[in-house]
Amino acid sequence: MRILLAVTAAIALLASPVLAQDLKVTVAGRDTVMLTPAEVKALPRAKATITVKGQPVVYEGAVLHGALLKAGVVSGERLMGRYLNQIVVLRAADGFSSILSIAET
Repeated sequence: MRILLAVTAAIALLASPVLAQDLKVTVAGRDTVMLTPAEVKALPRAKATITVKGQPVVYEGAVLHGALLKAGVVSGERLMGRYLNQIVVLRAADGFSSILSIAET
């Protein structure tokens, strides 16, 4: 049976003129970790460039793996066996959701 690692990355907009965002990481059986915009900004970052209609489009942001590590999710050499059955559920304040295997993060 697949174990649900209830890692819910819920992005909630703060009440401010700037679109600052808190990141909430919830792991089943553990305390919820809230990352402030400054903490999210300090996470490792990645950049990807794709071509859309012949024009390069660049996406850049914090790496999900960094947020999961802050919440104590198993990774690296320890990520084997029963841990590979776990999934990550992402939910955004705007209703977007996605599911990834823990190995994809």
